[in-house]
Amino acid sequence: MTLPVWKTLYRRNILFCAAGDAVPLYGKKTEDEATLEHSLRDRDVLPEAADSLVARIRPEWFPQGAAIDLPFLLARLAETEAEHGASITCRTDSADIKRLAALSRVKLQGTDGMRGRTSAGELSAQDSLELFIREGVISPALFKLTAEALGSEALENGLVCRGSSVLVGADGRDLSGRFAAAIADGFETLGYAVLDAGIVPTPGVPLYAWYADCPLAAIVTASHNPSNQNGIKYLYRSFKLSDDGECGEFGLTARMFKIADGDALAGRSAVPRRDVHAEAIMLLEHIDVDNSGLRPGQLDHVRIVYDGANGAYSCLACRVLKDLGADFRAVNVDPRGWNINQGGGVGEIEGHAWFSARPEDGPVSNLKTIMAMFEEGRNCGPQKKVFGIVNDGDGDRGYLLVYSSAEDRVYVVPGDEVAFWIARGRRDSGDLGSDPVCVNSVESDISAGYSMRRMLGIESETACVGDKNLLKPAKEHRNHIVGCEESGHVTFGVKVVRPDGAAGMVYTGNGLLSVLRAISVIEGCHASLAETIHPFPSGTKDCRYVYFVDKGRFYRDSPVWKKDRETVLAALDSALPSGCSVKQIDFEDDPQMLYIACLNADGLKIASLFIRNSGTELKNCVTIRCARELAPVFEAAMLKVNRLNRGLLKNEGLRDAKAERLLLGKLREGPAARTDLKLLVESDLGTSYSDTDFDALLFAMRKEKLIVEDNGEYSLSAEAAQEA
Repeated sequence: MTLPVWKTLYRRNILFCAAGDAVPLYGKKTEDEATLEHSLRDRDVLPEAADSLVARIRPEWFPQGAAIDLPFLLARLAETEAEHGASITCRTDSADIKRLAALSRVKLQGTDGMRGRTSAGELSAQDSLELFIREGVISPALFKLTAEALGSEALENGLVCRGSSVLVGADGRDLSGRFAAAIADGFETLGYAVLDAGIVPTPGVPLYAWYADCPLAAIVTASHNPSNQNGIKYLYRSFKLSDDGECGEFGLTARMFKIADGDALAGRSAVPRRDVHAEAIMLLEHIDVDNSGLRPGQLDHVRIVYDGANGAYSCLACRVLKDLGADFRAVNVDPRGWNINQGGGVGEIEGHAWFSARPEDGPVSNLKTIMAMFEEGRNCGPQKKVFGIVNDGDGDRGYLLVYSSAEDRVYVVPGDEVAFWIARGRRDSGDLGSDPVCVNSVESDISAGYSMRRMLGIESETACVGDKNLLKPAKEHRNHIVGCEESGHVTFGVKVVRPDGAAGMVYTGNGLLSVLRAISVIEGCHASLAETIHPFPSGTKDCRYVYFVDKGRFYRDSPVWKKDRETVLAALDSALPSGCSVKQIDFEDDPQMLYIACLNADGLKIASLFIRNSGTELKNCVTIRCARELAPVFEAAMLKVNRLNRGLLKNEGLRDAKAERLLLGKLREGPAARTDLKLLVESDLGTSYSDTDFDALLFAMRKEKLIVEDNGEYSLSAEAAQEA
């Protein structure tokens, strides 16, 4: 018997929930060993047959204290598929099995909820699980299952009452509304009253959820990902879900398995859905205006270029800027669903420090935002400063752009620097309070946390990637000043007042508001251009991606992981200055990440190189953050690992990986137009690519630095041409 993958994972979670000293993720803990064994046998979790995938789980896969994620488990199960050995009986009185059960639980959520390519087909709950696990494809049936699972967890654990309100919002990429409707259906099955926020920026959801006293909320979005993908983020008490604890993601996954296996649900709600779109938008507009920090007259000598990424903030941001009396020009504010994040937004600008108008002077861009910055900067002259505000599709990320008339350049001010300006504003106004703390992610500038401490007197902590990790101090009721990622996620709190007069702080990431607050501080202290761009001494930041990977090949102590570690250490061993040492650092929230830090003689971290799978896309990334004097050493190590992983991790069975290989072969012959490349791929692969799917493919290849685009014509990048 070969079990479906979803069923195999379900059995792993059942075993975890019942075994050993672990707290169950759902249901009651079994009282004694006899009852436990009987319960497990009733569920057929103690298979005798050697050809059962569950029986093939091996304790040595899980060293003491290690965690486990979905790609790892799938990869290990696949390796045993063809093996035939002696029968393995899982005995519950075995210490190894108990330890195995506690360490082998799985969750289907990544760093920021669930994301993937979309399928609108009619599927059962079981088939939707199997499709997502095997191919990373999401469906309305899967979204409904997640809502039923979260709603059940909250009800059964007494976190909400039947009839409680739940808020559902979306970023607008699914104009049919099927995915949001599926979530609403799932909650209504359990008797929840659904409040429909419609298309709303992501930061508007936790704000209105607190305002309307909704314990649970859902955001249908794939953030900065292309429009051929969608996703779901859930909130409990206006915070994104943690791995464990109340409404934790491990528990949510376990409940999804249980419902798919036939667990009965309660009757349908009789409460009609209520449209709260206008209220949610109005609340967010007021909060953005009231918390911008901008005083009358501060924008009199400022011109703003706003880029809405054709996403959820497009229209509202223009209203906010008008409310503030800003002189502005808007681009990419025509949201049509299919064009979200296309031709603009944070995702297109990320990774660039600046743009030039002339190729001989540096990187150029034909993005509407950058072209508008040059036009406005030249037209305004020295009389006005020209700033740019760039969002992503759902509005939770933001970059600041600054035009330099002296150099005729457009500079990019990313998340770390934006957060520093916000924190400086709190410091300058005497509003830090006691024991202030900021959170930098591993992707932050190597100097960001140190500079917060030294220059602003704010203690700094380091977190794994994901804005939910940036808000840990706030969830722990500590004095959270700001959390930041290089990518433009900047988290902080704003005061929200309910209709009954009750007030509270709501913490979230808001790409528009964070940049407005940074501009208010920059203008308030009359910062120079140089200080605006570099408010603290920054280091070198770079990364390299490999897209279309088999994520199951990269996990702690896998052959690829070990080879990467060996390559990094060899590259650094003989090249580091005297007195420096390297140290591997493990992170509980991302145990599969390989993180190598470089320490100086005083034990201060001055560089890092880390490799991790994306939690939301089929990609692997090697990232460096280092002092500028160490840049040559760490850049060389980064490129070595990236080339290595392109060969070891690329999943050649994927359609996009095959198409990528064809395109690279074609472009080695010379530049080619997009239309010709699309025809080549469709002809050779015998498959049809939609325009959105093909544009997503080209976007990934540009981010991987394999190709460059110039006015619709594509060619190999300098790096790819050199490798060829």
